[in-house]
Amino acid sequence: MPTMLIGKEGNRIEDRLSGLVTDTIEYRSKYVDPEHTFWKDLVVPVLSQVNRTHLAQASGLDRRTIQRLLSGRTQPRSHSRRLLTQLAIEYARTALLNREVAVPTDPMGVLRNGAI
Repeated sequence: MPTMLIGKEGNRIEDRLSGLVTDTIEYRSKYVDPEHTFWKDLVVPVLSQVNRTHLAQASGLDRRTIQRLLSGRTQPRSHSRRLLTQLAIEYARTALLNREVAVPTDPMGVLRNGAI
């Protein structure tokens, strides 16, 4: 699971003390740890199990691009990220079914359990 760092709750302190702001979403800052992302922690481990040539054919990306993405040397563009994430979910779901393991209903659970 990606790590979510949050800022100190000193933001909008006067508004909070007076009761104008009560929801943490209105004053808490969130910072995503770049070392732990959905892509890196869940998608890449599943895609790493798939043949690079198959991934290239299924995604329409060059095989070398696939290599760079999986090694972390480059980050995928949003369209490629969505497509590769969907391919990872499909692969993980198939892998779970082949192992006769219950398939989670949510994509995150499928990816988490589909990476061996």
